Amino acid sequence: MTLQASLAGSEMIEDGSVALDTSGQDEDSPLLVERSGSVTELIILRWSLNPLPNDPALIQTATLVLSVSAMNTPYTFNLQMRALSQARPYFPETTWSKYDGILDWPAGTLGSTAAAETIMSVAQVRSGQTEVRLNATQLVKDWISGNRVNHGVVLTPSSSGLPVDIAFHSSESVQESLRPRLEVTYQEGGVGQGEVEPLACSVSFVNPQDVTANEFEEVEINADVVLKDNVRGIATTGQYRISLDNTNWTVLDPRTERATIHLGPEDGTKRIYVEYMDDKGNVSLRPATASIILDRKAPSASIKTPQSQ
Repeated sequence: MTLQASLAGSEMIEDGSVALDTSGQDEDSPLLVERSGSVTELIILRWSLNPLPNDPALIQTATLVLSVSAMNTPYTFNLQMRALSQARPYFPETTWSKYDGILDWPAGTLGSTAAAETIMSVAQVRSGQTEVRLNATQLVKDWISGNRVNHGVVLTPSSSGLPVDIAFHSSESVQESLRPRLEVTYQEGGVGQGEVEPLACSVSFVNPQDVTANEFEEVEINADVVLKDNVRGIATTGQYRISLDNTNWTVLDPRTERATIHLGPEDGTKRIYVEYMDDKGNVSLRPATASIILDRKAPSASIKTPQSQ
């Protein structure tokens, strides 16, 4: 089985590359691993595992495959795949210093956080190579078993310190066969959990104006299911969970129209995330989000009188 974004619109993957600057990385840009002087850029990827068996013992092999779009490194180097464990980036807003555009990376930056993560696989990359393959078998088994939470992976160059500059085709490539893919084989009789298409859900604040009274706020949650035949229908069964950081989640609750959340003690921009799981165990790939400003600090004013002559 191959997990890959298709031209028909199936969203099985989140991918992006994040540079050492203040801006995020557009998903339709090439995926870059770069290290040269003051320039550093790393790739982050995450797949939906909904189509795979929920028994890790059935998984035989799993391979991450990346197609090279540009190679500017004239010598052989190692590319490392590290499992993200401390944060799950929300890719459109992710920057080098903020993993979701608001909150700091656990180790301060993406580079420092990546360096602290476990290396799960290493591939040797040679000049002129058109494809890179990384063994992801144990990682996929860990994700399915729950030994690791699926926060995706980050790709880093080896610690040699030499300049590295390589670009890969992203999930937005016009040629579908060149998009990043996760190739998985499993034992005969192993079946996925249900729908291959990801689930979608939406969330909105009941009172969308800035919160000024207290740190509790009511939100409205709606969950839709994308069926195999692409017919959208309202989910009649299922559960949802809420997070304020896209990493730590509440327990799964039966789907309801509204829920009350605790925004935390500190003022500032708050973003909530909602994931939905249907009765077959399929989980939405991208969480629904909504933002609001918590501002309970009273304004201050001062009066100045003109100086007498």
